[in-house]
Amino acid sequence: MQDTVKNMCKAVGFEGNFTNHSLRSMSATRMYESGVEEQVIAEITGHRSLCVHSYKRTSISQKHKAAEALCSLSAKKTCN
Repeated sequence: MQDTVKNMCKAVGFEGNFTNHSLRSMSATRMYESGVEEQVIAEITGHRSLCVHSYKRTSISQKHKAAEALCSLSAKKTCN
């Protein structure tokens, strides 16, 4: 399976060292960022439990949205 993933990534022009795990992690992260529920992510990625929380990665855009939400609460609105 490992060689299959490497060959697939090479065929489509991905540079770097991709493994089965990194592709699973990236897929789970993208689904999380898109608002997919953990149960669905677990089923799609083949997890038997809801341990997919370890794959969640907070994106820069999510951090910006959080900062904007906090700034909108500020009476002075000094955030940029």
